[in-house]
Amino acid sequence: MAKIGCPIVRSCLTTSYTGYDDERSENEGRWVTLGLAEDNTLLVVVHTLEEVAENQAWVRIISARAATGPERKQYRSDLLTPRARAQPT
Repeated sequence: MAKIGCPIVRSCLTTSYTGYDDERSENEGRWVTLGLAEDNTLLVVVHTLEEVAENQAWVRIISARAATGPERKQYRSDLLTPRARAQPT
């Protein structure tokens, strides 16, 4: 799964959105990224970020899965309707 998830974490601003997961970040900071893999599959990737140097971080992928119907609809809506987002990647 990590091999599939990596292109999402590094993708351009127009194809992925990342937000902090407040509900599941008790022991470590978790982020959720919704974006396109290289084969245009829309994936949801849950990951951590550990800063190791200025402008450099380690990413640990916790899970990666295909987006559900409602998640695909939200993604398309976000692309068409600019609004405040947690943190574009």
